[in-house]
Amino acid sequence: MTITSRIFENLWVDYQPEEARMTDFWNKRAPSFNDHARREESRELRRRVVENITRKAGLDQSGAVLDIGCGPGSHALEMAHLAGAVEAFDIAPNMIALAQKNAVQDGCTNTHFQVLDWNSADLDSLGWRKKFQLVFASRTPAVNDR
Repeated sequence: MTITSRIFENLWVDYQPEEARMTDFWNKRAPSFNDHARREESRELRRRVVENITRKAGLDQSGAVLDIGCGPGSHALEMAHLAGAVEAFDIAPNMIALAQKNAVQDGCTNTHFQVLDWNSADLDSLGWRKKFQLVFASRTPAVNDR
């Protein structure tokens, strides 16, 4: 590991954004994120990525998936077609509202979306410890540790 990458890694691990500021930031970006995610070309690429990931993970129709920092639910909804259940969360209520709307539009009834900050999530009280066959996080600042 280079000195530069070590410095960046330490900055990333130490970076603890203010929750309210981050929530506001992602709430404001929710509509544009959703518009991009709902385009057919975005959906087709995501479909291929999700099929590849779930195949490599050995996900089956009875398996449960956790999507950390799900945004408008794009990946979660693709995984819902391949899994028994998908639990997904995001820090931004506007993202979750769009994810729930998208689930209805896509006919996905095996998804559950909620507002949650990963940094304060209690896996035991949520009943999530060792529950999932696949845990997924894509381009999310929610996971800020090594």
